[in-house]
Order: sequence, then C-alpha cells, then structure tokens
Amino acid sequence: MVRALSRQRGFTLVELLLVLALSLILLIAVLNLFDGMNRMTRVQVNLADLQQAQRVAQAEVVRMVRMAGRGGLREDLLGGSVAHLAAVTVRNNVGAGGVDPVVLDGSGIAANEGSDVLVLRGVFSTPIYRVDYVDPGSFDPVTGRVVVALSTPTGVPQDLGPLREAVEEERPEALVITDALGDAYGVAELLPGDSVVTADSVLLAFRTSGSARAERYAALSSGGAFPAFQKALSVGILEEHRFYVRPGDPDPVLARTRTYPNVEEAYPDELDREVAPNIRDLQVALGFDSSQAGGFFDCDADPDGDDDRVVESDDGRDDDWLFNAAGGAA
Repeated sequence: MVRALSRQRGFTLVELLLVLALSLILLIAVLNLFDGMNRMTRVQVNLADLQQAQRVAQAEVVRMVRMAGRGGLREDLLGGSVAHLAAVTVRNNVGAGGVDPVVLDGSGIAANEGSDVLVLRGVFSTPIYRVDYVDPGSFDPVTGRVVVALSTPTGVPQDLGPLREAVEEERPEALVITDALGDAYGVAELLPGDSVVTADSVLLAFRTSGSARAERYAALSSGGAFPAFQKALSVGILEEHRFYVRPGDPDPVLARTRTYPNVEEAYPDELDREVAPNIRDLQVALGFDSSQAGGFFDCDADPDGDDDRVVESDDGRDDDWLFNAAGGAA
C-alpha cells in the first residue's frame, strides 16, 4: 500500500506556472472582449441619445416654424426688408460680426458663439377667436375694445379659458386682430384692468399707443403701425418664442425662451427652458418665394431700397432663396 501511494505524482511547478499563464492570457482576452463590447455599447447608446435629441429638437422647431404667423401675422416681402419679418426673424452667427449673443436683455442668457437665434411669432398654444363683425358693438378701435363670444357667428363653440385667464392674471398680452374687410392686421396691448369677463363673452380692452409696450406691439402690425380698420374678423394671443443653443456643463443644449412679442421681457415661467440636450449648433437658412419678376438682394445694414427686395428672376424659375450670411441679421 505504501509502495503504491509512492508511485502517484502531482503537477510540477513548471506545469502549474504554464497553466496559470495560459489561464491568465485567456482571462485577459475575455476581459478585453467584454471591455470592447462595453465601449461599443456606450458609443451606440450615446449615438442613439444624440439622434433622439436631434429628433426632439427638429420636431419642436419644425412644429412651431410651420405655425409661425398663425393668427394673421405676416409681412409683404416685396415691400420690406427680409431682416424685419413679422413672423420669423433670424439673428445669424451671434457673437460674430458684431451680432450680440444675448438672447434676452437683462437675463444673462447668451447663445453659443457662432450659432443662430431663431425668433418665431404667431398664435401657437391658444385658439384663434372669431369676432361677430356684423355686430357693430363687437369692435371699437377708438375706445379700444373687441368682444369675443362663447360661440362664433355660425354657432361653433369657442374656448374662452385662455382669454379669461389672461384677464384674471393681469397679463399684458399682445393681441393680434385681423381686418374683416381686407388683409390688414394689428397688434395691440391687452389692458386686463379694463377688460370685462362674463359667462358668455369676454370684452378685451386694448391700446395701440401710450406705452412703450403698446408701441413695440404695434410695430409688428401690417405697415408697422396699427391699421385703421373698422371691423374685426378674428383675435388671438400673439406669442414669441426664441430658440438658441445655450452653453451647458458639460454639453450645450437647445433651449427656448418665450417673451412678450417684440419686447425684451420673458413670459411668466417660460425662461430658458431646455428643448433637447447635446445640441451644439443651430443654423437657420430662410427660403422665399415671390411672384414679382426681377430684382436682387443684398444683406447690408440699410433695410431700405431695391437691394433689400427678395424677388424671383424674369423667367420665374429662380424663386427659391436660401441664405445664411455671417454677421447678418437674417
């Protein structure tokens, strides 16, 4: 028995070291494989996050761009400078060429240098209310009042909630009012204290001058001043939204600030809201289509003259204008 046990042999030290080395090499290879897969997964996740952020940013901006001017706000491109459009304004390459990167005066918010600031105006989140223009008491431009009923003249119900809320919360909203007998529109300042809310209507008191805010609002009207029309077709609460890329820590984000239209004042609880993360730049190119033949465009500091008219060629073919000039206002 003792002799049989003495014949049994174990592994030598060299064999143990060899097995240990091979096992270590195999373990390192497996770990490297898992590390590579982990890094690839992180890259794919980051790429998916970036793509999702771009989709969210594009969806939000495109949705509001398509609604820009809703409520009647528009501008005659043939008679004015493209740098002063009522519904769409682009501040191009801020921080470069002398363009101020500050998004809103006094806010301390500045856009990423070299990016654009897109300003959109229109009736975005509230209804466009129909006014009974047959009723002579529904609109009085002299005393500054317009009446919105609980239903349209044809019997369609109207949600007066946003109007009542604006009056009750005493917000100096911008009201865009359209002409029932023409294409004119005017923007006026809501006077909540003089407005009257009842169960079936809201009388909106407004002014078109007499305050800095009213004058800034009126400048958005057709012709640059509140027009002298006598019958109102519709009224809506005009909004202004500014899209920009805000420097972030660690990554920039696409943000949006709602302001009172054409006024350097943020709307309540609408300052510097994040739209999508990981957006490093915003570049906007504007396109125009006109029906007048001949003409040319020059992006300079002077908004007057024929060099600021965007018109198509004589043959009517070259009617798509896309531009994004460094240091330009539009």
